[in-house]
Order: sequence, then C-alpha cells, then structure tokens
Amino acid sequence: TTEASPGIPAAGILDPESAVNPLAGMSTVYLPYCDGGLFASDADVDTDNDGTDDRFHRGLHNLSAAMDVAVQAFPAPRRIVLAGVSAGGYGTLFALPIVRQLYPGVPIEVLNDSGIGINRPADPAWNAEIIEYWNIGSFFPASCPECDVQGSPAGIINWQLAQDPNVRLGMLSYTQDFTIGTFFLGIGGPAFEAVLRPTLADVEDTNPERMR
Repeated sequence: TTEASPGIPAAGILDPESAVNPLAGMSTVYLPYCDGGLFASDADVDTDNDGTDDRFHRGLHNLSAAMDVAVQAFPAPRRIVLAGVSAGGYGTLFALPIVRQLYPGVPIEVLNDSGIGINRPADPAWNAEIIEYWNIGSFFPASCPECDVQGSPAGIINWQLAQDPNVRLGMLSYTQDFTIGTFFLGIGGPAFEAVLRPTLADVEDTNPERMR
C-alpha cells in the first residue's frame, strides 16, 4: 500500500462515539500499516532475485515520522495508551522505547492485541533471517542476552518492563492464532499455543502488578 486514506477509521477503540469505548475522549495518533515490516523495518529487498529491489520496508521511517508529528501535536500528555492489533501489536513492542524517549516519565499503558512477539521455537536460523530481512537488529540490545528471541519473547518483554517502572502491559491473543501461528510462522496452532501460554505466564509472574 503506497497511500493511506485520510482520517482515522471510527472502529473499536478508535471510535470516539462508541458508548463502550474506554478510550473515547482521549487525543489520538493513528498509524496506518502499509509496508509489512511491523512498524520496525528498514530495508530494501529483492524478493524475486532478479537483481532489482522490489520491496521497500519503511516501518521505522513511518513510525519515526508519526512520532515527530505526535510530539509536536501533544507535547505534554498526562498518560499514554500505546495500542495495536496484529502487526500493530508487534509494533507496540518496537515503538515502546521510542515513545519513552520522547515522553520521559509519562505513564505508558500498552495494549498489545495479537502481536505478542512469538517466533519459531528451536529455529535460530529462520529467526535470524527475519531480523536480517527487516533490518531490525538494533531493537535487540547487546546488553540483554535474554532478548535473543527464540520462540518465546518473555525475555525481551521482561527486560523492557524492568528498564521502565512506569509501563503497564495488557496482552491479548487467540490461543491458536492462524495468521501468526500458521500463515506467518508456519508452525501451526498447537505449537503456537505451546509457546504462548508459558510466555504470558512468565511475564505475568515476573511483573504481577504490571502485566495482565
């Protein structure tokens, strides 16, 4: 997708008129999804190996540009809710350190729906290939050996929460998410669930007051 439709779609937590929307009345910054790189990518790719790049990932560029606009429009929020679904759920994990740099000390509540950060268990070659494909290695700090995600992302999520006591995290997922578990990761629903449940239990046990 090369162009985004103008305006914010009035659906779910983006619908200010919904009587059941807990975020109705809050100022909103909306980031449409367009490049397939989880709001973190920065790479040109030759997908058909003809010598010419034909896919252009600009997730980090788009995220950075959006945050430039956000901090100008809303320089001093009392509270931030960083929310996303599917690729946007993954995007909340990548965006969190950037949002924190721009808004030091402001309470941040993350709502991550169906973007928990699971990748293939026991397949480090595939996981490394994905990081290289999107050029997202800089999001994994060298000082954090547990942030090398192999299946469960509990290590990097726990690390993020440990660095920042002013963050709370709500995580949602289908137990056997077809789009992530089968289509993207290629491991199937049962294998996805086998990583999902202990991952969320680990993060919640480690951060009982700050993760649900």
